[in-house]
Amino acid sequence: MAFLDFKGVLEKTGKGSKLIEYAIIFKILNFAKEYICDSLIQEIAEKLKTESFKNGVLTISTSSSSAASELKLHEKALIDFIEKNTKQKIIKKIRILLL
Repeated sequence: MAFLDFKGVLEKTGKGSKLIEYAIIFKILNFAKEYICDSLIQEIAEKLKTESFKNGVLTISTSSSSAASELKLHEKALIDFIEKNTKQKIIKKIRILLL
């Protein structure tokens, strides 16, 4: 099974295509199902947006302070989850903007 080259697309475009944006959000939602309380999953799904990717820093935004707090709290586990599921070490840090 071939894996999507997240790093290549993100580094070339700075932000990435909509496909990459949706793939990252999908990975985050899968992570949320395992690690974050069920009540926040819908909130994360509705209010999460990828902003940019540069030098290994993925910037995402949300208007939900509770979703931002949970994602920040689980940042290391989320990075590990994305790496495990994409078979690529692409994200060093996740920056969360609260809108």
